[in-house]
Amino acid sequence: PESYAVLDGTTVDWGNGTEVSKGEFGAAFAYQSLDGETNDLKFADNEGAGLFRLELPLVIGNDCWNTGTDVTQHAVCPGTTANLVWVGLSEKAESNDGMNCPYQEDPTAVPTTAAPSTAEPSYKPTTLVPTSMPVAAETYKPTREPTEVPPTPQPTVISTYAPTVAETAPADVARFNCTAYDGALLRIEDRDLTLRMADGSFEAVWELPGDDDVKGVALHTESEDEDETRLYGAFGDKLCEFDEEAKRCLDGTLEFEPDAATIVDWTYYYGKDLGTSEGKLAFVEDVDDGPDFSDSYDFPMAHFNGTLRSFVLLREAEDVDEDIEDMDGDAIGSGDDGEYLVGVSDDGKVVVIKLDDGEPEENYAVLHASYDGEGPVTAMVFDGDAVYFTSESGLYKIDLPIVVAEWCWDGEDVVCYYNEDKQEPEDEDYMPQITYVGPADAGGTSGLVCGSLTFEQTQPSYAPTPEAGLALEPFDCTVNFHPVQVMKTDDEDYYSVMQLDPASGEYEEVYDLEHLITDDGHVNAVDLWLDGDKYYVAGSVRADDDEDSKLCFFDSEDKVCLEEDLEETKANAGCILNDNFYYAKDLGEGERSVYWVEGIGSSEPVFHSKDDAEFVVDENLYEKSVLDFVGITENEMEFIDDGEEERSYLVGLGQGFEVVVIRLEDDGTPESYAVLDGTTVDWGNGTEVSKGEFGAAFAYQSLDGETNDLKFADNEGAGLFRLELPLVIGNDCWNTGTDVTQHAVCPGTTANLVWVGLSEKAESNDGMNCPYQEDPTAVPTTAAPSTAEPSYKPTTLVPTSMPVAAETYKPTREPTEVPPTPQPTVISTYAPTVAETAPADVARFNCTAYDGALLRIEDRDLTLRMADGSFEAVWELPGDDDVKGVALHTESEDEDETRLYGAFGDKLCEFDEEAKRCLDGTLEFEPDAATIVDWTYYYGKDLGTSEGKLAFVEDVDDGPDFSDSYDFPMAHFNGTLRSFVLLREAEDVDEDIEDMDGDAIGSGDDGEYLVGVSDDGKVVVIKLDDGEPEENYAVLHASYDGEGPVTAMVFDGDAVYFTSESGLYKIDLPIVVAEWCWDGEDVVCYYNEDKQEPEDEDYMPQITYVGPADAGGTSGLVCGSLTFEQTQPSYAPTPEAGLALEPFDCTVNFHPVQVMKTDDEDYYSVMQLDPASGEYEEVYDLEHLITDDGHVNAVDLWLDGDKYYVAGSVRADDDEDSKLCFFDSEDKVCLEEDLEETKANAGCILNDNFYYAKDLGEGERSVYWVEGIGSSEPVFHSKDDAEFVVDENLYEKSVLDFVGITENEMEFIDDGEEERSYLVGLGQGFEVVVIRLEDDGTPESYAVL
Repeated sequence: PESYAVLDGTTVDWGNGTEVSKGEFGAAFAYQSLDGETNDLKFADNEGAGLFRLELPLVIGNDCWNTGTDVTQHAVCPGTTANLVWVGLSEKAESNDGMNCPYQEDPTAVPTTAAPSTAEPSYKPTTLVPTSMPVAAETYKPTREPTEVPPTPQPTVISTYAPTVAETAPADVARFNCTAYDGALLRIEDRDLTLRMADGSFEAVWELPGDDDVKGVALHTESEDEDETRLYGAFGDKLCEFDEEAKRCLDGTLEFEPDAATIVDWTYYYGKDLGTSEGKLAFVEDVDDGPDFSDSYDFPMAHFNGTLRSFVLLREAEDVDEDIEDMDGDAIGSGDDGEYLVGVSDDGKVVVIKLDDGEPEENYAVLHASYDGEGPVTAMVFDGDAVYFTSESGLYKIDLPIVVAEWCWDGEDVVCYYNEDKQEPEDEDYMPQITYVGPADAGGTSGLVCGSLTFEQTQPSYAPTPEAGLALEPFDCTVNFHPVQVMKTDDEDYYSVMQLDPASGEYEEVYDLEHLITDDGHVNAVDLWLDGDKYYVAGSVRADDDEDSKLCFFDSEDKVCLEEDLEETKANAGCILNDNFYYAKDLGEGERSVYWVEGIGSSEPVFHSKDDAEFVVDENLYEKSVLDFVGITENEMEFIDDGEEERSYLVGLGQGFEVVVIRLEDDGTPESYAVLDGTTVDWGNGTEVSKGEFGAAFAYQSLDGETNDLKFADNEGAGLFRLELPLVIGNDCWNTGTDVTQHAVCPGTTANLVWVGLSEKAESNDGMNCPYQEDPTAVPTTAAPSTAEPSYKPTTLVPTSMPVAAETYKPTREPTEVPPTPQPTVISTYAPTVAETAPADVARFNCTAYDGALLRIEDRDLTLRMADGSFEAVWELPGDDDVKGVALHTESEDEDETRLYGAFGDKLCEFDEEAKRCLDGTLEFEPDAATIVDWTYYYGKDLGTSEGKLAFVEDVDDGPDFSDSYDFPMAHFNGTLRSFVLLREAEDVDEDIEDMDGDAIGSGDDGEYLVGVSDDGKVVVIKLDDGEPEENYAVLHASYDGEGPVTAMVFDGDAVYFTSESGLYKIDLPIVVAEWCWDGEDVVCYYNEDKQEPEDEDYMPQITYVGPADAGGTSGLVCGSLTFEQTQPSYAPTPEAGLALEPFDCTVNFHPVQVMKTDDEDYYSVMQLDPASGEYEEVYDLEHLITDDGHVNAVDLWLDGDKYYVAGSVRADDDEDSKLCFFDSEDKVCLEEDLEETKANAGCILNDNFYYAKDLGEGERSVYWVEGIGSSEPVFHSKDDAEFVVDENLYEKSVLDFVGITENEMEFIDDGEEERSYLVGLGQGFEVVVIRLEDDGTPESYAVL
């Protein structure tokens, strides 16, 4: 502590509090948000005046800070004012001190007029846990990786080590558990060991021991003895073996701190600045037994960008191809002889250093490689089969062997396999092949791998497979994401599916279509059709010149054609938008129009004829014809500014670069067209031409719908052009009808085209592309394009409409219960030839796959709740209609009777993920809530209003009986019941409930009750009599602290669960409805309207928070019991060997906490504030900690890794000094040295420092501190270290507690200093006192407002 300031005055906003003139603020609390932009400081008055919030920032000038011991020079900061706000009740306390679990949202609020609940609070955390907390590794869920699927690493239990364990003393170090991470990629990031997840992110597994930076981490794995899998790294100038808790450093000193390292055969190879003139290499042999530290070797290098941040050691390859074996040079891979260090530069060159008996030879090799990534290369690993590394572009693989021709060993002067004069690769048969294999976040340093990182070559679970109805292979968008054309090349007389290589402008064959038509046939007007999560190629196909054209779906071997002929033979422009196929022929030559096939995925597609066309195009409005167009749909973003919102359009180019736009009606009908008046072309690096034939059009739409990137390729080879959006087209510009004399160009309108890349000549062609990708093309740079086979990789996520297989749960901070782990299911769709409404075989619902998991209907998706409370799509509901009132029949033990039902319009249908079977009969109304029990479907609408209705369908499995609906007006609660469950009379209830006059509702065999929850948390019960609702109902006040619409109610046999805007909640059973409650029209039961408070709380329903859940959805579904495991999650704190204490549980104790004595007790307790009542409730007592004459104060929470421990000033008895102790409900661990003050009564912990004071402001006292309380050698700063004492005349009496805050980007104390730390407290006249800390933590000065 360097100085202090006392502010000149304080304004108090008393709100609902009772004004007093003085206070004793013995408990201070700091709630800091995760982003560091909010710091909420609160102070509790010991005399019971309340809890106060200090408004930030405080303005304290530099001349206000008092320091030094001559208090005659100290003064209040003139003209400064602080503002305090009374925010809640806080009862009296004595000999107390405050602390709180940090990183939470503000949990307190001014009580409203509603009576506070005296029921046990259903605590729940209100924000995420700190970002510094390690998270146990999740298992992989499928991602769109091109050819390879990552393995599934196992999560490990996270532990830290206690602050009393010596960090550098010899210690037993455990082997690295390779079994847990077999086949997974690990990486060192900062001071964490991290694990690569399926989405390419890296999750922290555990923190490296000690406080030092650790460089050059390497894993020894070669031995078959698992005990020899050992981690080594450079801790400063020491090479140490380490595990997650301790390290053992070797005798000897490293020559330098490495930035790259590997270990093979117990030799540690390390380097620094390799790639510069200052490069060095060194080795440590026999690290397992009598290590030999070699001198370092200077190794200057050039000819590549950046330093080698990572390398691996390889040997001479064995069993290589004959042509490589016969060459003059080295083939490097997996063998027993030779030693080569191999790294990759930032610009993708492979760098090879040959070693001779551990010493580097003078020359090295720099090899040009087929690499299309960028950014720093890190985390190189060799898994025995190939080399892998990460960069800013993802995870990459280097195939082995790496071939180094003899002439390549002059790396100082030569980049091998690249012709500098021609600026192009050469000797490409020898050039290293680097291919993209999956996503990976940039960053990290050392890479680690256990076992083979070879990925499974099988398709992921979502991958397309031929369907029974449409026996075709889907189009592979994971590798074919560049623009694609169906075209004839100059030297072939057949059509092929071809993909553009943006670097060269050439089209490369994906597959040929020789099987599709005869030599005289025709294929054009193609696009991709999305069926569920699969893309199929479809277009106009004329099998021979004596046949009409048909709409066909096709792949590399077969085709499926719809029966009816298309309106045009040999159409040459086409696209698919939603489920409609639009096509035209020579649009703009003659009076032609755009025709369409509606519902190409349905059982009865509609072929619209020329008679249905609402317009023909005037051939005089633009040059020749539009040869292709693309379809776009507006969401929130406007692409065509025409005064219309969220419309769909087709866009093409005339041959004079004119832009032609066709507008579609809401039902998909082409309604009108517009031609823009002019087009400006930005030619960039292209060669200007005056006309073009734009026979291939492409639309790349972003996932959020806010970007639509339209491109057009010229058939004559002028290039690929991007059309700039939005286009401004007034309402008077749209031409419709067949009288073309009334049609005109849109005056004054201009479009902009930009040349973006090469595109070779094409004929008889049409374009398509895999949608939802980022722009894959770019203008070639001056660097020579690679002619090597492109290593394609996807550039964005798959479409949001695509179902994602459910991930398994990873631990989250839920209060008491951990969700179960649902199994992912294989996603399938149904073919366009399957009838949607005809009777169909419908599969049972696979409850085994989702046992114990919560599912929910959202829009048209079946979704699954994940551990973080989000809901992931599992599959889309069949058909195109909205589906309401979905319910799952599960009671029978026969798995075949787990069946899904829902309302498709006015029809009740059984359905699965592919088809539906609708029952004979009509629903009375479209439901907004439904459930199914004993094959009876109960459904309701607008329940909670005067228009409420109920109805039933009995025997839905066999001869359904559709009842009439019952009017059921309701009142006394907010919102409608969007979801309900059916319960029975409870069995085995407590005696006091059994003896009462009323109903106990739960799990039984008798009675029928529909139970829902209103938006304001009231439990609503409707009693049924033989399926018919009785007139009265019950509205029960409940202990619910959530808010927002209640959805997705489920009954799992033990309890009722639902979701709301506040999370996932549980209603304990039985629900007790006293006899007097059955008058819901006039009474809210268990609540006294006059007193505005609950009553009869023993009967009141208990609703408790059990975990996070995103708001939304409608119907809820559950298979089996949703009862959660009561065990702790894998991250949960457990006592450590060095600090044998139980961590403080911040998952339930997140309100302000004090260590205090109450009026009626003579011992201290840890107490938590109930914000509703202002009372403190005991968490645990501290009778074990001290004698009756002892003292506990100046407490706070210390964060060690992911665990919080209580720490503070403890005086065991009145004849002892005070010590800094860590303690829990049963024990304590105290540091040896005494504190500077006996019976300190203000304290806080900031980072790893403990700050404390006694009666600060009474006498010439200061703030003292213990530095590094989590280290093995904490520093106890004495009074001699104090840079100031506080003048007792500047504020009323003393500061009895303070809190610590640290500025990041947000400024809390406006004092001309940036990113400083402060302690803040209140004097007893409400004066604000601020202590400013130096960068090293020393209190430097103070200010008083």
